Parts: sequence; structure tokens; C-alpha cells
Amino acid sequence: MKATQRQAFNVAFEFDRELSKLISMPKHPEFAERSVKNFCSWADFVMKISESDRITSRWAAIPLNCLQILISHKVTENLDPETLEVLTVTMSKCLDHIYSPRIRPSLSANSFRKTPDEAEDYSQYDFSGNSSLRRVTVHERIKQTVDYVEKCRQAYLEENRKVGRIIELGEIPFEVHFLRSKKAPFEWQRLENKILGVGSFGTCYLVMNLRDNCLMAMKQVKVVRENNDNMRALVDEVDIFRQLDHPNLVQYFGIEVHKDEVLIFMEYCSGGTLAKVCKEGLDLDCVRRYTNFLLKAVDYLHKKQIVHRDIKPANIFLTQQDILKLGDFGCSFRIQGPATRWGEIITHVGTVSYQAPELQTNTLAGSEIPTSEAIKSVAGYGRAVDIWSTGCVVLEMITGKPPYHQLNHELQIIYQLGTGIPPKFTPEIENNEMTLGFLKKCLTVDSTLRPTAAELLQDTFANIDTDAYDCTN
Repeated sequence: MKATQRQAFNVAFEFDRELSKLISMPKHPEFAERSVKNFCSWADFVMKISESDRITSRWAAIPLNCLQILISHKVTENLDPETLEVLTVTMSKCLDHIYSPRIRPSLSANSFRKTPDEAEDYSQYDFSGNSSLRRVTVHERIKQTVDYVEKCRQAYLEENRKVGRIIELGEIPFEVHFLRSKKAPFEWQRLENKILGVGSFGTCYLVMNLRDNCLMAMKQVKVVRENNDNMRALVDEVDIFRQLDHPNLVQYFGIEVHKDEVLIFMEYCSGGTLAKVCKEGLDLDCVRRYTNFLLKAVDYLHKKQIVHRDIKPANIFLTQQDILKLGDFGCSFRIQGPATRWGEIITHVGTVSYQAPELQTNTLAGSEIPTSEAIKSVAGYGRAVDIWSTGCVVLEMITGKPPYHQLNHELQIIYQLGTGIPPKFTPEIENNEMTLGFLKKCLTVDSTLRPTAAELLQDTFANIDTDAYDCTN
């Protein structure tokens, strides 16, 4: 019963606090009378239950936090002297029954006097009732009392790690990377009900380039300017797009910046995604042709010191001419060393079924704080993760099923990767020496022994004349 009454008073005080922000001037007298009655009822409740239970400042946190309402001009200016005196006496009696480790047991009107031992803690307040010292008004004394109680409550919460403290992070503002507004270098129009898909950082629509009279894909990314992590990821994706020019990569055409969204215009691949095309498995010659295209794209990215980190059929597109193009750079990362293949990155991203083992064993967990000690203890990974993902894509093109499809839960896949178990091969793959050899190279557990994209392009499986094969028939 006491808990129910306490909760009811908490709701009433919070209601008064919100109501004080909304009421108009003619309603101030009525609001003042209501607030005083509410507080007096709560004070009676506190004094009654204090006979059997100790009332702490934490227990009374919400009402004490809302006492600022009683000392606002909306209340005090509309109270007659008698009612104000009743409020003052009631408040003093009530505070006498609230225990706080950093507040004296009594804060009555006759005990607001600092002792020499307390001078340091109470020096900023003048609670003196002695006529030889400066007298403060009732309004000031109530405000000072409430402020002090709130300060002690906040200090208690911080000491016991109940609340945190806000610090200045000095993050780079959004405007450093983008202009406040920016238009695409062409006129365009979005086609109604033409959603191409949803990517890692936005939704993709089909639009018409009115200047060149052609179709394009437009990626719409909602901007939350306070979220600096997503903002950096978006900046990285656009920067990566700008520096890429390869026939097997989705082409970037421009960007348009608005207050609450960023629009990225890209090449439209009418053939759809590889994920839709290979559901039933593909002919081996077609798989080899697509593999050649994919390795050329990966090799180009790696030479540009970019790791894609999310290569999978859903991020691979096909044009009307049946040319494979790798896209969606939302998880991509720019690295520094042109020769290093592993140990360069420590963050955990990507799609589990296509992730390399080192992404499970050599990275920081998503919830782990990247301290300097944690970073030093992590081996990290590099370009070789894209090679493993490429092998997974080739395997899916052949079988029509994603890697580890026989497992029922994502944690089972993570366990298999963590223990260094590659995806299973079908009997058809086991009996084809060329295909088996290529997949084993891609799916080498030790990333230091995994070949590069350039080396795999020289493998018999991928080293073909793409013009000699036609996957459309």
C-alpha cells in the first residue's frame, strides 16, 4: 500500500512539473493552490510512514526534484502570507524526516546555522536564522534548501554509479564533411513504388535522370547529426565511392545533401542481385565468369587500399549485359599499408555466414570498449577477409545455398568459424578437382596463407576469357 501511495505521489509531482511549463498566466493562482495542497499531502504521508520506516533522499528523489515548482514565481507570487508560512513550516518538518548521508538529520527553520566543521560544505548557502547575520527571504531559503538537497542527491547518485556525467567529446561536426545543402549535378525524379532494396545504411530507390534520360539507383540515408558513428560511416562510404572507377564496381554519379537526409546516386543494375539469380545454383561456366568479374573488383579495391568487408550475393549486382558489379560500401574500410593483408582492422562488421574466421577470433566484440590495452591484445585482420567472402559467394553460386546453411542458429556458425571449420562442400565439388582446389585456396583458415585476389585470378578456375562465356542462355 505504501509503495502504491508513493508511486501515486511521484506521478502527481511529475504531472505538476510538466503542467508548470504549459499553464497560462490566468491559471497561476489555481496552479499554486493545487501544488501546495499536493505537497502538504505528501509531507503528511512522509511524516506518517517515517514512524516505522527510514525515509532516504533516494526514496524521495522525484518529489525533492520537483520542489523547484513550489519556489517558482508561478506559485510564490500567488500565495497569501499565511499559506506561504504554512508551506515553509510544512517543508521544514518534512525535510526533518528525510535522511541523507550528507545532510544533517535536522534542517528545520531554527537549525539552518553552519558550524565551523561544516563551513566548507555549507559555505555557498546562507541558512542562518541568527539576526546578527544577513537574513534571507522565505523564498530564498526554500530555494537554497531544495538546491542543497538536490546537490547531495546528485552527488550520492554519482558516487554510487547510479548516474553518469556528460563530458565534451569534441567531435567533428557534420558540416566539416558536407556542405549544409547540396544539389545533384542533374535533374531527377523518383519513380513511384520502385524500391530496389534496403542496405546497411539506407533504402535504395529507382529514379530517372531527366538530364541524360536514363535510370539510376538512389540510396536514401536518413541523417541523425548527433550520431557521429553513423555520420563517419556515411562520409567514408561517399569518399570511397568518389575515388572508384572500375567496370566491375557500381558507378557513383553524385550526392545530394538535405537537412535530414543524404541521397547517393549510383548506377542502376537492371539484372538485380546475385542473391536472386543463384537461388537454384548456376552453371559452372557462368560461375567461373562471375568469379573472374568479382576477383577483378576485389583486386582493384585492395590496390586502392580498401577492404569491402561485406561481400555477399545481396551486395553483388548484374547489369542488362550480364556484367557483374560489386556494390554497397557501407562496411568498407580504408587501410594505410599497401602491402599488409592482415592485422590492419579490429572492428567486427559484416554478415556472419560470409565472415572469415579471423573476424570472430581477432576482433573486438561489439560491446567491448576499444581501450588502448584491448587494441594491443587484438591481432586484427586485413584484405584477406574479402578473399574468404569471395570463396563463400562462389560456393553459393554453385550450390544455390549460403555457407553453413545446414546450421540453425547464427551462434552455431560463429562457433564453426571460431574453431576454424570451413563450409561443407557438396559431392559434385569434391569430385571436381579444379573447383575444389580454388575453393580451398579461398577458404584457407590461416589468413596469412590465403592468396590475394591477383593470385586467384591466375588460378585455372578464374583465369578465363569472360567474352567466351554467356550466362544469359
